[in-house]
Amino acid sequence: MKTKKHSAGYYIGFLIFIIVALINIYPMVFSIFCSFKGNLEIFSSFTALPKKLRIENYLTAWNVGNIGRYFLNTIILAVGTLAISGLFGAMASYVLAKFKFRGKSKIYLLFISGMMIPIQAVLIPLSYIFGKLGIMNNYPVLILLYAAFCFPMTILILTGFMNGIPTELEEAMVIDGANIYQVFFNMILPLSVPGIVSVSIFNFIQVWNNLLFPLIFISDKDKGTISMGLLAFFGEYSTDYSSSMAGICLTTIPVIIA
Repeated sequence: MKTKKHSAGYYIGFLIFIIVALINIYPMVFSIFCSFKGNLEIFSSFTALPKKLRIENYLTAWNVGNIGRYFLNTIILAVGTLAISGLFGAMASYVLAKFKFRGKSKIYLLFISGMMIPIQAVLIPLSYIFGKLGIMNNYPVLILLYAAFCFPMTILILTGFMNGIPTELEEAMVIDGANIYQVFFNMILPLSVPGIVSVSIFNFIQVWNNLLFPLIFISDKDKGTISMGLLAFFGEYSTDYSSSMAGICLTTIPVIIA
């Protein structure tokens, strides 16, 4: 049996792929190693394996950082955001993908242009408005805010996905007597599940890692998020690096699963 010969470019590309993979994996491996060390051991030999597995670092991270409570709070925010951005983003994408009307391209560009607005640009006006309306520490409002920043990417991906669904399927349902709502919920939405799942993973990571919104709009510690919990290990005069690394390892579990 003849073996297939590969060109030099193939091996160079494979080597580059390995190097990039190692660069991306190293921070996680480094965090895991440091999470089982003490602070002195981290600074004395941060590249070496831990001499002793300090499980107490994870207990400290769970208790001091209040990881359990913040974990649940962030899950609530993430699930609410994914539900709103997924459903209403799919509805808007369906209209933009399958309907013909004047100004459709402009509306599409208006949605997509939201990707160019940095979060930092809206913090001051939003904090002023939220303060005036007295809606700080409000999960529903924060979920809507998260969803608003998830809509551009959601509509970008789902519109392209729905454009690939054959129009003949819709026409067949309409001939059978289905209305627009039945077509969307019984045919378009189920067929768009792969696209919705893909964009939901992206949105979940965005919500999970967000620190600015909770830091600005949540002052109640019981309503804090997982990113705020990690700040508990960084004091004004000292930092518990070993426990913070343990907390980072705990908080990255859902992201890795996603």
